[in-house]
Amino acid sequence: MAYTQLTETERYQISSLKKAGFSQRFIAESLKRSPSTISRELKRNQEVQTYCPEQAHLKGLARRHFAKKAVKITPEVKKWIKRLIWKDLSPEQVADYLKQHKGIFLHHETIYRLIYQDKIEGG
Repeated sequence: MAYTQLTETERYQISSLKKAGFSQRFIAESLKRSPSTISRELKRNQEVQTYCPEQAHLKGLARRHFAKKAVKITPEVKKWIKRLIWKDLSPEQVADYLKQHKGIFLHHETIYRLIYQDKIEGG
C-alpha cells in the first residue's frame, strides 16, 4: 500500500471524530488509515488539549516543503565516496565530510550499500 499524506479533509474528519469522543482506532478505521498514522498526527499537531485541523494542515505543508530532498548519486559523488574510503574514512566520516564540505546529504547506510554494490560488481 502506497503512503499518502493526510489531506485537509481528513484532518477535519479527525478533528470532528475526536471532538465527538471516538477512539484513535475508530478514527483510523473510518479513514482507512493506520492507527499509528492517526496517533502521530495528533501527537505532532495537537496544541495542549485541542487539535486544530487547519493549523495541522499548514504544519504538514511546511514539513513537506522543508524536508530534505533525496540526493541523486552521480558518478562525481561516487568518485568522492571512493576517494574518501581509500583515505581510510569510515562511511560515517564520509557522510559527515560530504555534508560539511560539499553540501551533499547522504546517510552512512547509503554509503555502505554503495560499497557493497561495488564489491558485488567486482570493485
